[in-house]
Amino acid sequence: MNHHVSDPNEAARSRAEQAPDPEIVDAEIEEPGGAALEPVRPPPPARLTHHPSSGGLVYEPIVRQVSHTEFQVCGRREVSGAIPWGFWGGVLLAFVAYFLITGTQGFWSIMDIAWAMVALTVGLVLFRFGKRSSRRLDVLCALDFEREMIVWPAATESASGVSQGSLGSGELVLNFEEIEEVVFAMIDYPLSQRKNDVDVHAFTLLVRDGEQRLIPVIEATPAKGAAHEIAKMIAGQLRLNISYVGNGF
Repeated sequence: MNHHVSDPNEAARSRAEQAPDPEIVDAEIEEPGGAALEPVRPPPPARLTHHPSSGGLVYEPIVRQVSHTEFQVCGRREVSGAIPWGFWGGVLLAFVAYFLITGTQGFWSIMDIAWAMVALTVGLVLFRFGKRSSRRLDVLCALDFEREMIVWPAATESASGVSQGSLGSGELVLNFEEIEEVVFAMIDYPLSQRKNDVDVHAFTLLVRDGEQRLIPVIEATPAKGAAHEIAKMIAGQLRLNISYVGNGF
């Protein structure tokens, strides 16, 4: 009697070839009508894109109309290192006015009058030509309803420095058809770039695209009402729903 000794590796390969592929098994599942079902895979988790770059809290968000088909979402942000000379000029004027009103009986010397006039002149110049705040009005993004896209500027630009002709030259462009959802959320956000250890409650407005990216329109703002009105405007124009997530919703 002849005995055949089989190779263990060959047996393993034979069993592997006979086993059905898991993807083929999924594809062969049929509905009652006979149509094959596609394998069901869970969607990838949404991720918050860091693009465009963080610029800090946004104050007084507004929508500004540039033309019949173009709108800009703008807001004020703190400018690091900026000194509001106009504000300090107003403080100096208030101090001089208080000094003139309460000290008229005690200063009649030429030097007192000279110092008061110098302070008054400096205060008027600072108040007239200086900035009243350390915040700058920036363009957060632009919506072009004619070309049906949202454009985020390549860098933080002043609202007065972005025109219709520059639309489309941004760092990030998203077509309306790629947007699947408008998201409005309450989050914890650093109070300032210099104080990352101090968080405050802020509201964020984002859009979700087909790649499950969450792209900020308004990264963070304490102005809940204004941000929500902008969210309703964008959702209404794009005919999308608003999802409320995060703290407080």
